[in-house]
Amino acid sequence: MDSFSRSFWLGLGVGSTTFALGGGTLAALVAFAGLYLVSGGWKFWRIVIKTLPRDLRGASVLVKVKRHLAKMKAERLGVHHWFVDTVEKYPNKIAIACADSSERWTFRQLDDYANRIARLFRSLDFHPGDVVCIFMENTPQYPAIYLGLAKIGVVSSLINYNLRSDSLAHCIAASSPKAVIFTSSLARHVIELNIHDILFFCLDGNVSGSESLDARLASHGSAPLPMMHSPDPEETVVYIFTSGTTGLPKPARISHNRFYYFGSGMALLQQFRHDDIIYATLPMYHSNGSCVPMGVMIQLGLTLVVRKKFSASRFWDECYEQKCSVFLYIGEICRFLLAQPSKPVEKQHRIRKCFGNGLQRSLWVEFQQRFNIPEVCEFYGSTEGNASLVNYTGKVGSIGATSAIAPNVHPVCLIKRDDETGQPLRHPNGLCVICPPGEPGELVGLMKNNDPLRRFDGYIGKKELTNKKIVHDVQKKGDSWFLSGDVLVQDEEAFFYFVDRTGDTFRWRGENVSTSEVETTISKLLGKRDVAVYGVDVAGTEGKAGMALIATDRGDVDLDQLNRDLETALPGYARPMFLRLRPTVEFTGTFKLKKTDLKREGYDVNKIKDSLFYFNLTSRAYEILTHDVYERIQAKQVRF
Repeated sequence: MDSFSRSFWLGLGVGSTTFALGGGTLAALVAFAGLYLVSGGWKFWRIVIKTLPRDLRGASVLVKVKRHLAKMKAERLGVHHWFVDTVEKYPNKIAIACADSSERWTFRQLDDYANRIARLFRSLDFHPGDVVCIFMENTPQYPAIYLGLAKIGVVSSLINYNLRSDSLAHCIAASSPKAVIFTSSLARHVIELNIHDILFFCLDGNVSGSESLDARLASHGSAPLPMMHSPDPEETVVYIFTSGTTGLPKPARISHNRFYYFGSGMALLQQFRHDDIIYATLPMYHSNGSCVPMGVMIQLGLTLVVRKKFSASRFWDECYEQKCSVFLYIGEICRFLLAQPSKPVEKQHRIRKCFGNGLQRSLWVEFQQRFNIPEVCEFYGSTEGNASLVNYTGKVGSIGATSAIAPNVHPVCLIKRDDETGQPLRHPNGLCVICPPGEPGELVGLMKNNDPLRRFDGYIGKKELTNKKIVHDVQKKGDSWFLSGDVLVQDEEAFFYFVDRTGDTFRWRGENVSTSEVETTISKLLGKRDVAVYGVDVAGTEGKAGMALIATDRGDVDLDQLNRDLETALPGYARPMFLRLRPTVEFTGTFKLKKTDLKREGYDVNKIKDSLFYFNLTSRAYEILTHDVYERIQAKQVRF
């Protein structure tokens, strides 16, 4: 029981006793209030006064979202029904504009394309539950494809367009698709996989081994389907891959319910408007580039401005040219923008708000002031998790909040972990040790299968992948909580702040990197050598850069060949930025790689006697890490 509760019940007990002894109602109230305040209850009222407006706003949105989710359940409505309703309200309004071309699609045009997609794949004998992989860069057709497939109950698997070789083959195989749709710029990476027994469609060209999607769509009309799929809202609408904590990327199930509240909750909490224009350049294979901005767009009928890939040099020019009022970010975008030379347009825009996740507390004020942004709205959440948080009050550095007054309204908490084993610490009664305010711990969210906001739908494939993300007996025997994999700290007003990732995952360039996947890849390339991969801090960067310790007692690793192999074997964000060569890699008694000391030593040439190398972005090669280079990295003079 926390101090607030103890003060309350102690005051209530004394007040009740006073009343029972004939003191009267007034005397009882005075006794209650006096003892409550003396015993520390004044802190509670101070926090109530400071946080109640925030909590009421959040509660109001929660009620609206739950009401709509109940309607979706009762009427068997999916994301595509939600979209069609918006099309009928705003048919001729621009839904998506392209910043790097002249393309502009109205809501009606998006729906027409979606209808053609639905008719084509229905004619190809696709049925509810079948899967189509989308391996594309950002285009207006991207969301129209998955909305069209949703109309006939087909699941879209959104594949990271940075993946190559084995990683790409794994994601396609894990999806069990009947078809793959890709853009011509990515055709080589698909065709070289030599996959058979599924259909391949190229969106924007004629590629050997595939069919032209445009040519096939030309023979199908754009009229609304006479009968759309009516799903249980808990059915999957898209798969979004997450690297998780171990192994290759895992396809997380995103239900119609989840897609809806990703967007609608954000739109309502952030108080977006119908006339807002949102600059959204994050990749559409990610939840922050698809479910969140598309959900907001559908909820309010507003306009999204997209581009094939993010450009720091063109960012403010395009915000100005497209008359954007809001933009969506991840932490790396903010750092890239701050690294750009100043120019007048960065303050001449119409931006009134930005929202996203990963903005470092140390950069927050500088970012907001330099670019003249009235409001920064940070949010937190994993693609598959149920422990989402939103900072809609602009608290500097915070990733979101729950209610300090009524924490059970959104039941999340922080639990203590053993740093060596990664397991939760427990009391003698078997329950987890809950962190008090000010003490870091792993964020967990209570699971309730009958509540769409509290569900954890898990991953497709092996059940153990899902089970690894669940912890039991947290606050009471038999309960189940989702493990976020992130260490946070909470203050007494229930604002949360990000501290670090847990386990064998780190974040770099806006992506989660699985150390297990990178270790396996490098070991395979080097003839099964022992390899340990971990994240290290780099001055002036967001997240952690990858570092690989490679076991070699003869120094015979061909770094040039390894560099060439990694170019095709791993996406750029997963490539180690530092290499360390030494005779052996140490293991624990249970044959797990020992990384605690390695992380602490990092790439510090003053502490390490082994051979060290860094990846030079200019030469695109691994070069010796000298004392001079190390000092330049610490002074933020080396780009990563």
